[in-house]
Amino acid sequence: MLLTEYLNTDIDFGKYGVFEPVIDRDSHFFINLQRLRQTEVPEFRDSLHLINAHFERIIKLLLKAEAKDCKRDNFYKNTFIYFKFNEVNGICLGFSKSISGNGFGPKLSAEVLSNAFDIVKAGIEDPEFFQLM
Repeated sequence: MLLTEYLNTDIDFGKYGVFEPVIDRDSHFFINLQRLRQTEVPEFRDSLHLINAHFERIIKLLLKAEAKDCKRDNFYKNTFIYFKFNEVNGICLGFSKSISGNGFGPKLSAEVLSNAFDIVKAGIEDPEFFQLM
């Protein structure tokens, strides 16, 4: 079912450049952060800077972390506080089999932060590497 059907409206979302999702499953699309470099949408104009600043905080914690152990290393443990990405229900982006996905759940977060720890310890401190993971 398309959003226009659900809302019972004849609005042509495409005319306004608005994505119309199928509301009972994910669309297999994702947000390409690199497109934020050239955005002219006022609400998104500073967003890439804000995203990079967020990941710079995680990198600072990983630089101080000595082990991938949340019980023994508070710096590593605190990276999980900043690495919570819940999915907004109803936008239907991603690869879930339903519209109530998890975003980054605990297992995926642990895997990505473990890899990020290795990358930072290898000397890479560029926050845009997170966008490649």
